[in-house]
Amino acid sequence: MVLMGRGGNFLLKQFRFVLKIRIKAPFEQRVERVMARDDINRENAEYLVEKADSEMAKAVYLIYGRDWDDPQEYDMIFDTSKQGLDVIVPEVKKALLEREKYNTPEERQALEIRALAERIKAAILSDPDFIISMLDVDPREEGLAKYGLVVRGLVHKREDVGLIEGIVKRMAGTIPVEFRVQYRAYPRFGRIGLT
Repeated sequence: MVLMGRGGNFLLKQFRFVLKIRIKAPFEQRVERVMARDDINRENAEYLVEKADSEMAKAVYLIYGRDWDDPQEYDMIFDTSKQGLDVIVPEVKKALLEREKYNTPEERQALEIRALAERIKAAILSDPDFIISMLDVDPREEGLAKYGLVVRGLVHKREDVGLIEGIVKRMAGTIPVEFRVQYRAYPRFGRIGLT
């Protein structure tokens, strides 16, 4: 599987069989490529390249809290102005073959449970009927199915606790779920407290 950009190196960081690669090119080279591809002038191409870089950096930071340009976050970095495909492709193939020893059933199962956790979280958070302050869906322990998932969150409608639990159990199937979603009412006028 190849996951291009979009912070995949952060999303899949824990998996040893995943090879995290960054392929970059100098700004000027990218501008020239955009000019040729889109048949636009230099000014607009520069704007598009700068905008793409800025939006990618912001999105990755917002989602993962990390700098997408940090070399520590990658196993390999290639600069296409210094290395051609004739160098890059054999190096990537060799590194992938070395990583294959980590591609075990346990590692794949851990990836599957992580994907399930993200699907559950997306299903709940994308439902406009739920008012949720916080929601986390995470694999327990080693990320193996036998250990299950932990679901934590705060909702502001009492009935949402049961509805969300039903969604989680339906989507999780036979995987054990530790459910820690709680109801917390919105205070109507500032803080509610004892005087």
